[in-house]
Amino acid sequence: DNPKGYFEFEPVKKTKDDSSWVQVAAGKAVKMVYTINVRHVFIPIIKNIKKNLKDIISNVHGTV
Repeated sequence: DNPKGYFEFEPVKKTKDDSSWVQVAAGKAVKMVYTINVRHVFIPIIKNIKKNLKDIISNVHGTV
């Protein structure tokens, strides 16, 4: 539940175990933000976003 925020698509949270929802979502926009462990350093991954990088970074850091 996120009544004052964005819609959270529940299947995205289970993508590691079941990615079948990806084919159903073809033609729709889905934003996924997650971290991966690369040599013990956590790095946020943002893929396939057609947006100005400065706008994305400002948004992440709350400086919009």
